[in-house]
Amino acid sequence: MNHDSKGQFVAGNKAAEKTVTMGMKRVRQLIRDVTTVKEVYDIWTVVKASALLGEQWAVKMFMEYMAGKPEDMELQERLERLEDRLDQRAEQRLVA
Repeated sequence: MNHDSKGQFVAGNKAAEKTVTMGMKRVRQLIRDVTTVKEVYDIWTVVKASALLGEQWAVKMFMEYMAGKPEDMELQERLERLEDRLDQRAEQRLVA
């Protein structure tokens, strides 16, 4: 069942997730269609300048876009450690 008695999507309904995802995809495409490269450059210049002035929202945004969100970086570091361990095991097998 996709809807409850009030016509709302029920929790865990895949159809609801797809509808939201497709809607956001259209919104992102619309933003791309109406935004020029120069506008993106101008906006990023303001974000960067605001970050350099110590505006916390801008520092956070700048760092997330330049270095990734902290949880993304943690995942990346974990993946790198796992890759290192796999490389070490592969080398040990070649030697043995």
